[in-house]
Order: sequence, then structure tokens, then C-alpha cells
Amino acid sequence: MTVRVPPPHVSLERIRDAANKAMARGPSPDLASIADIRLSGGEKAIPVRVYRPDHGPTESVIVFAHGGGFVWGSLDTHDGLCRRMALATGKAVVSVDYRLSPESQFPAAEDDVFVVARQALEGAIDGVSRGCSVSLCGDSAGGYLACHAAGRLISAGIGLARLVLVYPALDPTCSAPSHTRNAQGPVLTSEAMRWFWSNHRVTPWHQIRAKHDLGRFPATSILAAEFDPLHDEAGRFASELAASGAEVEFMSAPGLVHGFLSLDIPASFRDQWEGWIFARLQ
Repeated sequence: MTVRVPPPHVSLERIRDAANKAMARGPSPDLASIADIRLSGGEKAIPVRVYRPDHGPTESVIVFAHGGGFVWGSLDTHDGLCRRMALATGKAVVSVDYRLSPESQFPAAEDDVFVVARQALEGAIDGVSRGCSVSLCGDSAGGYLACHAAGRLISAGIGLARLVLVYPALDPTCSAPSHTRNAQGPVLTSEAMRWFWSNHRVTPWHQIRAKHDLGRFPATSILAAEFDPLHDEAGRFASELAASGAEVEFMSAPGLVHGFLSLDIPASFRDQWEGWIFARLQ
């Protein structure tokens, strides 16, 4: 599968349906509780799915933002990943069904992820203790949303336990060298990534970055894929965090491509890299 700019005559509904169906789910283990709820905040109630590995009170939460270029992806496309995350870490996972572009552009999705993280801290989710430990995690566009929410929470004086970014999209200019080196993918092309950013209409990145004190970011782990146009922008952000004094770990997955956790890759590869992610969230 290669993600390319869709032809203009194809409806957004058809594009989303095809893209969501193409995303592999992987194993879906049973958990103590999985609940779809809505959290109040901003212009509308925000749908979330809460995964709990046990029935006891939860002191630690992972707020997860799915990938899909801001345009597609859903609670269902990442359901298996969130189940496995909750089981492996022993923590509740709150997956955010944020508003999608182009119907809801910047900062709608950013607001949704931020509000859900804040509500988790405030005890607005049944079974989750007020003042709980909160980590943020996201893949691809969701990595950007998790990063953006972390900056806003830190600016509001709210501490986080951890930030984990999986092949994150972090630079709307798409100017890092890997956008030339891996321009044709495989899987994600640079042209498609520019199309995603254009649909989201995000504020220029340097303006966003300037608002946040990177030195106050929580311990951050960033996983990139070797043959991904986004590879070098993830590495560049890791270097910026390190230069600001934040604790950061950068890992490049050799031989792999953008979105590999949502592809039909061998179970051994999936288990290896999911294990890396989950260990950082424990």
C-alpha cells in the first residue's frame, strides 16, 4: 500500500473508508473493561475509548492519539494496538477520537487531545484517580498531536510522566533531508504528507514550537522508521529536545517504513517494536 494524494473526483468518505480498512489491526486481547464514553470540552463532547487491564482504581493513564494524516484513522483502526498497550503496561489507555480535517482544521484536533489529557488528570473518567500519572503517546499525525498537547500542558504548569512518539509527523514544511531521500516512500510519499498538512491548515511550526519550553518536556522516546519521509524530522526534534536539556531517546527502526505497526508485517517485527514502545510507557 502506498499513500498518495487522492484524485479530486473521489469523495472523502470513500477515501477514509478505504484507508481505514487497509490499516491492519493485529491481535485484540480481552481486557477487564473497554468503554466508549464522551468527555465534555470545548465546542463538542469528545468521544474516547477507555481500555482498562483490571477493575481496580487506575493511578496511571496513557492518552493515545491515532495516526491517519489528520484526515482518516479512528478508534477502531488502532483498537488492537491500544488493547495490547493496556495489557503490556498495566495502565489504562484513553484513545481519543479527535476531530478530523478538512472538516475541522487546526486547532480542533489539538484541542481535543489536550482537553482529554487534562480531563484525565482532573478525574473526569470513571475509575481513573484525580491527579493520576499521565503519559502521552501517538503515531504519525497522532505523534504531532501528542507532542502539541504535551507542550500546552507543560505551559499550563501540568507535569507529565512520559511522551512517546511513533514515526511522528512534526514539520509541516516537509524540509528534512529524508523527504528527498524517501520522497516516494514506500508507503508514505512526501507529496501525500504535504497534502495531509494542507488539509489540516496548521499554524507554522516555528510559531508553535516557540510557545513551548522544550527543556521542561517529560522524558521522551521517539521511534522513527528508516525508509520514512518523516525520519529526519523526528531525529531533528530529538536533537532539539536534547539541546534544551530534556531527557530524550531516539531510535531508528532499520529496514522499516512509515506506519509499519498498521501494516501486515511479521509478528516478530510487530512484537519487537511494540515491546520497545510499551516498555517506555510502563
